[in-house]
Amino acid sequence: MNNVFVIDHMCALPIGHNLNSVIVFMNEFKKQFDRCYALVSTSLPDWVEEVDLVDRCLYYPYGGLITGRIDDYPASYDYFANLYLNAKRRLLRAFYKKISRDHIYLKLLSNWRYIFLKYQIDSQDLLFFPSADYYGAISLIKFIRKLPPAKRPKVHLRFIGWSEFQKYWKNEDSIFSIIKSCEDLRPQLSFSAETPRYAKLIESFLDEKIIYLPYPLCNKLTPMNESRENIISCPGQARVDKGYFRILDIAKSVEHFYGNDKRSMFVMQSMNPTDKHFNQSYEESLIKQGNIDLRAVRLSQAEINQIYSNSRVVLLPYDSDVYQYRGSAIFQECLSIGRPIVASKGLGFSDLIERYRCGYTCSTNEEFSDAICFILNKDKRDIMEDADRSRLLYMRDFNAGVQRLQFYLRG
Repeated sequence: MNNVFVIDHMCALPIGHNLNSVIVFMNEFKKQFDRCYALVSTSLPDWVEEVDLVDRCLYYPYGGLITGRIDDYPASYDYFANLYLNAKRRLLRAFYKKISRDHIYLKLLSNWRYIFLKYQIDSQDLLFFPSADYYGAISLIKFIRKLPPAKRPKVHLRFIGWSEFQKYWKNEDSIFSIIKSCEDLRPQLSFSAETPRYAKLIESFLDEKIIYLPYPLCNKLTPMNESRENIISCPGQARVDKGYFRILDIAKSVEHFYGNDKRSMFVMQSMNPTDKHFNQSYEESLIKQGNIDLRAVRLSQAEINQIYSNSRVVLLPYDSDVYQYRGSAIFQECLSIGRPIVASKGLGFSDLIERYRCGYTCSTNEEFSDAICFILNKDKRDIMEDADRSRLLYMRDFNAGVQRLQFYLRG
């Protein structure tokens, strides 16, 4: 194997987990393969931390679905700015839906031609998608199909349950039906999923074994600080499907248990004011709540890592319908530094919390607050010993997934 390319067309913004995911996989693969490169969207800004580690060379085809401009994510609420940005998004989406899908694929195929020439990609190389996206993956399949069989590189698509469904036209075939029709490319293609539950679902679509490949452990086990204050972190974008509107009640319940001495503090981000679910009154209630520290809409990866490090427990009250099969980069990042996780039952990664013994799953807000208080009352040394065991169990699964990937590559 000559080169491994870690590819993410949706890595266009300094928020979310795309950039961190690309870099984490790249660093891990550098231990396994000769050379490794990270390819991301041309839209990623110059000033982003770690931008020098990636090649911003990928065409971004999702401008009408998900804006690739950080300026379209305001840090604070402004009514007129909101109106302008929402109108702009509607116009962009209408524009992309008006242009033909052939135009999008022509741009993508031209971009692939440039990348293959630039890096001299051939049959000895692997193109790895840590979060396989619809247009990026399908355009690559179209491109390599035109190559002579002896020139085709290996392609691995890791599915996370979201980016592979982002498309403009409802009548477009699903990514799985397109893959299933590519019998001639099966020797070049392999697949994995972020959770075992999602892997089983994809197996039913493709009629073949799907690798369970979790996110690599991206941080060292981090001792808890000796502060008297107990931080409950609610990391990630403040969205309805991530339980944003449940946190106030859970915080009040925990405050009722501890009283008003500030011994428990929930740290969370504000909701993007352009989000259609944004509620100014609820935001003000969060600000007034004594045990909630409401941070900015956008945080750097360094700021997020600091919140993880300061926390005693991580709260992920995600929607079990939306996340039925999906994993969570936050879950995996927090497990890596050794913080117990309290999450909803019925998520794609709920079984993994039990499998790695790294926290608890709950249904009601009362159960969430009880689980949080139980963890806050545990000895920190016991928590760190449990975390060390959780990491070992997790790495066993990751290493098994990589070994299966290497077995496929040896072919």
